[in-house]
Amino acid sequence: MHHVRGAQWNICRIPQSEALLLRLKNTPREMEDSPNIIDCLRSAVSSAMCYTGVRGEAGETADRVIELLSDLR
Repeated sequence: MHHVRGAQWNICRIPQSEALLLRLKNTPREMEDSPNIIDCLRSAVSSAMCYTGVRGEAGETADRVIELLSDLR
């Protein structure tokens, strides 16, 4: 998810495969040549619930993330 000034919380859950591609897209070029980068990124998302979208300010975002985490319990 990325910050947009004045935006409202607007995220959606995405498949882990899409999250992997987004992480790779945001990986510095120097690391892309690392033979283990795909394995590292796959490991990072393999057991995660993944989301994308826009978020507003940090305070609201923190509250929403806490809500997401409490839904996991």
